[in-house]
Amino acid sequence: MVTLNLDNSDSIKLSGFDQKAFSQLRIHQLNERINFHFASPFSESTEFGIMAYEVCFNDLLSLLSTIYSKLSREESEKVLNLQEDLTKIMGKKISSSHLRRYGRPQQVRSQAICNEIRKSLFLFRLEIEKLMEAHGFNPSKPDPRKAVVG
Repeated sequence: MVTLNLDNSDSIKLSGFDQKAFSQLRIHQLNERINFHFASPFSESTEFGIMAYEVCFNDLLSLLSTIYSKLSREESEKVLNLQEDLTKIMGKKISSSHLRRYGRPQQVRSQAICNEIRKSLFLFRLEIEKLMEAHGFNPSKPDPRKAVVG
């Protein structure tokens, strides 16, 4: 028997290997990390050494890879276009170094690019969440029968 701890209070008991339970746990953990890093997307993640929005993006890609095989052609094209647009925006330089008085460098962040990243990341996240719900990976609370783990 295998026991998976979600946090310190909840656990799932499994006999043998249960792919659906492991997938649901993985989705839960990715969503927790996305929520944590989404709160302050332009800070550096101490855990990963990259910007928090990059952690969110990578975790959203992991969620997308989890559900991708269930998507229709139209759904996959739409979400991949959003991913491509976000990748281009994230490739822009969000800060530059300027000299302050007395020759000290100062990092100045482009608010316009930060706003673009925030908006595109939010839209990408919403689309993935919509697709997860539509395909039973993130069911509406009133109908637990649609859950992947049953």
